[in-house]
Amino acid sequence: MLEDNNGDEITVPFLDQFHVSCGTGTLAEALASEAKQVSIKRDILRKYGVSPAAVVLLPAVGNSMEPVIREKAVVYVDLNRQQIVDGKIYAVRHGGLFKFKYLYNLPKNGVRIA
Repeated sequence: MLEDNNGDEITVPFLDQFHVSCGTGTLAEALASEAKQVSIKRDILRKYGVSPAAVVLLPAVGNSMEPVIREKAVVYVDLNRQQIVDGKIYAVRHGGLFKFKYLYNLPKNGVRIA
């Protein structure tokens, strides 16, 4: 998935046909083999602490996460991050729908989705 173009840029998968909702949700499937490859600067990933080996780019659909995530924005998702930090935004699959949502830990291993 990760290819080094030169010291400053890497090639990462962009699943442009895999839409993640910022609203009511979308039902989608994507195959990594169908991903477009795009070049991005390593500094962008470093700035946000995103693992270069596990990053995938996804388009946002809907406006319920505005102004943080605007409709049609390209979102960098670190597939290695699975530990919930209260109040952070995650790409989640909930009941077959894929969404960008705020997550919060609850007692007894519960999770609140906002």
